[in-house]
Amino acid sequence: MKAAHYGIWLILLSALQPTLLNYITIYGAKPNLFLIFVILAAFFGGKKDGAVVGAIFGMIYDLLLGKTIGLHAILYMYFGALFGVVSENVLKKPTVIISVPTVLLSSLVAGCIEYLFCVFRIAELSFGYSFFHTILPETIYSALFTVLIYLFLKRTTKIFSMSRRVNE
Repeated sequence: MKAAHYGIWLILLSALQPTLLNYITIYGAKPNLFLIFVILAAFFGGKKDGAVVGAIFGMIYDLLLGKTIGLHAILYMYFGALFGVVSENVLKKPTVIISVPTVLLSSLVAGCIEYLFCVFRIAELSFGYSFFHTILPETIYSALFTVLIYLFLKRTTKIFSMSRRVNE
């Protein structure tokens, strides 16, 4: 059931991220639905689900939108494993109040790492410009979308009866 659930989400996000979100950008920024989903899947499913979902969703993101193949796969796998461990050992129950700041922090870290990889390829990028015109707006937009994705993921997880932690 988990594979079907994650597969449906993968198809949905793969359709939405490169298409529909292009029409709802704010100053060129759009939320990273893949990163949001990986973090929430780690919160709901734990370390193993987080790492596997992170690696698969990250690779699909790289194939659809990435500039460096494998970067997001590795990054999202580590985020999924890290937040899965946090979820299993620290959090009693995943909440939207914890999810939003986690996505904010993760999006900032991911944006800075993506910037570093761009610097290695093209040496003429200013970090300040990139941070304030790309990284920060996308981070804020992703944090706003976290609430929406959280609510949908919580509902679909209950429907698929995959997590005792959600049903508590």
